[in-house]
Formats: sequence, C-alpha cells, structure tokens
Amino acid sequence: MKKSPCKVKQISLLLGSVSLPLGAISVLAGDDASGGMTMPPPGLRSGGYIATDAGVNLADDLSISSGSISLSPGVRWDFSTGYAIKLSDQITLAPEVELGVIYNALASASAGPYSGSYLQVPVMANAILNWQMDIPNLVFYAGGGAGLDFNILNVSGVNGIGLDVTGGETDFAWQVMAGVKYSFGSSEVGVGYKYLAVQPSGLETEGNNTILLCYTLHF
Repeated sequence: MKKSPCKVKQISLLLGSVSLPLGAISVLAGDDASGGMTMPPPGLRSGGYIATDAGVNLADDLSISSGSISLSPGVRWDFSTGYAIKLSDQITLAPEVELGVIYNALASASAGPYSGSYLQVPVMANAILNWQMDIPNLVFYAGGGAGLDFNILNVSGVNGIGLDVTGGETDFAWQVMAGVKYSFGSSEVGVGYKYLAVQPSGLETEGNNTILLCYTLHF
C-alpha cells in the first residue's frame, strides 16, 4: 500500500516540530552541565552589599575600683558594608566594616541602686562566611572581627543621691557572630547572635550578648 506524498510531508513536519523543543532542552541541559547558564543560588551573590541589624543586648557587669556595676538589658544597632567574594556555588567570604551603638542603663552595685547609662560605639573589621545548604533560599552565616570600642559611663545617682560623673575610654574589642537568613530578590532578612568582648586595660573582659534581627541589601 503506497503512502501519499501529502501524508509523508505531514509526518515529516510533525517530527520536525517535535525535534525543535527537544533540541532546545538538550542545549539548556548542556549549558547547565557546563555551568554556562547556571544561576547562582539565592543569597549567594558576589559583589557589594549594605546591612543593618538591631536587637536586645545583655551586658556583663562593669568592673570598677569598688566592685562592679550590673547593667539592665539594653539595645544594640549596627550598620555594615562589605563585598562578597564567591568561593564556590554554595560559599562566599565577605570582608566588611561595621559601626555599632550599644546602650545599657545602670542597675545596681554593692553600694546600692545606681542610675545612669553605659554607651558603647564599636568600630569593627569583620570577615563573614556565608553557606547555602540544599534548603531553598536559606543562608547560614558565621564570622568574627576585631576593632575598637569607644565607651562612656555616666553615673547620675547612687542609692538615691544625685551625681553627675562621666568617664570614657577606648578599648580593644573582638566579636564572633552566627545566624540564618532568608533570601528574596536582592534582599535577605534573618536572625543572628553576636558576642562582643571588650578588654579594658587592667580589668576583666566585659562581654555583650545580643540577639538580632538583620537585613542585607545586595547591589
């Protein structure tokens, strides 16, 4: 039985139309395998960024000549900018600089209730390692840094007696941090933890433990 030329032409056209999308799929698959068209995982972008975070700060007691002063829970705010360097598809390393403000009210000491404030301004150079696991849009980070902590202690009262005593100094400081962020578009939001250790001359290390909400914008 002979096939008509018309039917043969229709079959060849149908096969040709099917082969076009199959060929496109194979080209895309080849590009993915070679890395030519693979998009970076969300949150692991190379390039510049700015970031900010804020949260509750729990500070260690302050060492003074007559003993120590306890501090009430306070607040911390930081602003940082840096540049993320892509080490692999899942890891970036970001050097950054950070400026922060930490405020705690004075609570009590051996002499009785204290009133006043303790203000810190840390200026830090950090290195942050970002790592994206196989969980979509989630980026884990950890890092550390070192710098200076500018601090001012103001005592406005002791045991109900009004005073006006202010003193300040600049101390070496270091910190470590870790947290998790959710990536969307060019932004990331998340939660994190920072421990800032301030080392006054001749006194014990004063620690700051902070739980933070953080936001990062890549550009």
